[in-house]
Amino acid sequence: RTTRRRRATRAMFLRDAAKKLERENAREQGRLRDKIAVERAENARKEALRKQLDDEKMRARAREREQRRAEEAMMVQNEGVSYDARLFAQSSDAARRRGIRARGEDKAQLPASAAASVGANRSGRAHFCVSRGERKTHVGVLDYGSVDSGTIGLPEPVMRTLGLTGDAAREDGADADARLVRVTYAALPLGTKMTLKPRMNDFARDFVDQDVREVLERVMMGRSAATVGDEVVVASTTDPSKTYELKVTAVEPDDGFGAVSLLETDVEVELEPSEEYERVMDEIAARERRRKEEFLKAKEALAERERAKLAEQEAFETRKATLRASIAPEPSAARGTPGVVALRFSLPNGAVKTRKFDANASTIRDVFDYARSLDDAVLSMPTFELTTRAGEVVLREDGGDAPALAALDAQTFFVRASS
Repeated sequence: RTTRRRRATRAMFLRDAAKKLERENAREQGRLRDKIAVERAENARKEALRKQLDDEKMRARAREREQRRAEEAMMVQNEGVSYDARLFAQSSDAARRRGIRARGEDKAQLPASAAASVGANRSGRAHFCVSRGERKTHVGVLDYGSVDSGTIGLPEPVMRTLGLTGDAAREDGADADARLVRVTYAALPLGTKMTLKPRMNDFARDFVDQDVREVLERVMMGRSAATVGDEVVVASTTDPSKTYELKVTAVEPDDGFGAVSLLETDVEVELEPSEEYERVMDEIAARERRRKEEFLKAKEALAERERAKLAEQEAFETRKATLRASIAPEPSAARGTPGVVALRFSLPNGAVKTRKFDANASTIRDVFDYARSLDDAVLSMPTFELTTRAGEVVLREDGGDAPALAALDAQTFFVRASS
């Protein structure tokens, strides 16, 4: 007996030890799985970071290649002339003070270093691209060396285009640093055509009795260059204090830099519909799109309701067919035959139906199911009662206090919702 107890104790000890070992193995496997998961997540993070860095390097190289191509194209266009400087922009009305009207609205005063870079044979007819952030325009040359080194004198219209005057300057925070502009030499093709877009419809109404193209061509005589995005200001013919703003939207020929020279060339000026007109037309188009979308949504909603109604009707028909199939068959014997009960149903839908029931095989439930199978309104009722007109007989589906089916022969029953 002692040996058996020892064996039992040893067996229990071995079982406990085995279970403990299993638990330790399970914990160790769990730790190993967690470690593997952490390592995989870390490797995935490192791989994603490496891929992100590679993509950034590729994009940087692509930008550098694009910049080099642009610079090379510019050098080709500029016939090898290069001038690229960052200058402090200051407002200048030197052209107005000198009485220069033709081509004076966008003529700049540049430092002497610009003339040295451009060369004597080009200096008088040169153009320069002046840019500040996303804003840019092109200017002609009023003179070299009359401004301090590191500065450029720009007429008010050019300062306005660059956002360096009035509200635009305050919005952009045009302090001393913000007034730094990039100035590069640009050999522009002679313009043959340009397109302007008024901001408001009033422009066309004001100039209705004049040749608008002639007016615009006369206005453009005050500029030496035109750049896509430039704003041209035209004074009203009826109210000198009133002005209209037009934007340059296209120039020809366009060599990819979106600018042309207006010096000693005949330029045809085209007029596009105003921004106000386009906004109105866009709003009309948007309203029409919304109207069509709402119509389509309403049409789809109606179709969905029709589909739901059809599905509901099909479900009702299926339920009614199932109910009719579950009812004990109608006896073939004539009315009046012993065991044959004929009941008449007056339904909510106005129909009146008569059916024979086998008093021995049919139940009150069959009577109710038959009534349900005849009318969707009855089928939708959770519970209802069948009652004679005077109410002397009331049938309930649970059969409580119901007379025998044989006693109901030749009765007419009406459907009444249960209270």
